Amino acid sequence: VAVVQHHRIALLAQGDAVVLDNRNHFEFRLGRFRGAVDPQVHNFRDFTAYVLAHAPAWRDAGRPVAMYCTGGIRCDKTAPWMRSLGLQVWQLGGGILHYLQAVPDVAADWQGQCFVFDRRIALDARLQETGATAADVFDPALPDEAWRLQRAQRLDAAGG
Repeated sequence: VAVVQHHRIALLAQGDAVVLDNRNHFEFRLGRFRGAVDPQVHNFRDFTAYVLAHAPAWRDAGRPVAMYCTGGIRCDKTAPWMRSLGLQVWQLGGGILHYLQAVPDVAADWQGQCFVFDRRIALDARLQETGATAADVFDPALPDEAWRLQRAQRLDAAGG
């Protein structure tokens, strides 16, 4: 299993690697690694469709894929499948949260906030809650995000 060491994400972004964000589009909008590609994931099937559409060109060009997600789980699930397509795939071990915890100065690598799936909503590069609200994160004009916003608002109103 190829796992990107923490200091390597910046090097990969400068090289020929495709730095691929393996999260939802709203998460990418909120924050990302510099040079990362947004596969426009509104549903998880969007990620597989994006990879299938681009894998032949990446493979033919010999471009490795450096992939990351929030905690590493999505990458752990998709990396074997991507390798079966003939791609060289590296994962950011432990995901963004582990990276932000382990690397003291991430300003050159990370832009914005990291969405977390709990009441804190988003964390900054120092893993401190940012004060972002669900309304700051989810676009009500997009159906896949409108229901997330409504659910978050219902949970807030219910105190849960």
